[in-house]
Amino acid sequence: MPFRKLLLLVTLLGTIGWCWPVAAQNRARLPRTLPAPVSADQLDDAWQSVFSATDSACTLRPGDEIWLISTRAVAGSGDCIDFDELQVAQFSGCQWSESSFAELVMNCQADASRQTMIYVHGNFTDLGWSLRRGCQVYDNLFGMSSTSTCPCDGEIPPMRFIIWSWSSEREVLPPRDFQVKVDRSWCEGIRLNRTLTQLSLERPIVMGYSLGVQAILAALIQEPAAAERSAWRVALIAPVVHDGFPHHFHIDVAAPSPWQLRMEQTVLFTNHRDRALKTSNRYFRIKNHQPAFNQYDLATALACQNIPFRHCELSGETNAKHAIVQYTQLPTVVNEIQRLVNSPAPTLDD
Repeated sequence: MPFRKLLLLVTLLGTIGWCWPVAAQNRARLPRTLPAPVSADQLDDAWQSVFSATDSACTLRPGDEIWLISTRAVAGSGDCIDFDELQVAQFSGCQWSESSFAELVMNCQADASRQTMIYVHGNFTDLGWSLRRGCQVYDNLFGMSSTSTCPCDGEIPPMRFIIWSWSSEREVLPPRDFQVKVDRSWCEGIRLNRTLTQLSLERPIVMGYSLGVQAILAALIQEPAAAERSAWRVALIAPVVHDGFPHHFHIDVAAPSPWQLRMEQTVLFTNHRDRALKTSNRYFRIKNHQPAFNQYDLATALACQNIPFRHCELSGETNAKHAIVQYTQLPTVVNEIQRLVNSPAPTLDD
């Protein structure tokens, strides 16, 4: 067998080996055939099921809020987003209640001083799973399950935690499904940028996991100009980056980079043992016939952008499993996120 065919076969088997355990978390095997397109009625049924579900409840700290923004029913690529198409819900009274984007905007304007975190999930996540995992992430970082040893522990201010839910459920067999989601995460960044700009948040904390990292990076390079929004505090966990994205990290000595203008500070969490990241690297390496832009290349690129940056390697605290709930249980992650939340606004001298 020619070497190239053998290499492609090994990569395909490795991709399936990554995707199958992750898909099992959704209590379903990967489909043997291509699924039918999701209809508007199915999207509406999935949305309405949110309000009757009993397994997606959150345990809130006193004074905290949890919101959901779903773009799953939004048409188009994101260039001209209709905010009325966004599906919005709030967790209150021990259950999810349907809301609207206009109500969330008014909430943010009425309580502008409240710390706001937006969490962007990764691949193989349907609407219900995004709610359950989002609540677990919130609880791991700020709730009773927090493993923080940070000196600021117990002093976290009231939080507005927003789960950003995008269309990343299984659609086709790997590795094609992975490429579809990589491309979609780039487009999702356009929606994320426009939506958060509309909310007019002051120094929001934007946290992404896996392909959610790509959505955040794509959002950071979009218009409008940085002057129209507050700089973000950014946390990136186990990142997967689109193979067409690295050139956006070029440094123009004549003008500040978008990273300098739009990120107040950044913390990146890497894990050289993460098997999903290894598989994505193999996929891009074979597809492009050159080394993949991996998590450590991202760390190098961000470190060169003249912004406050911290890089935390997690391989000494965890294993090869690619799982956001596991990552957000690690003391290093909890401590660094809580430091990010409690960080003071930079002064003019900074």
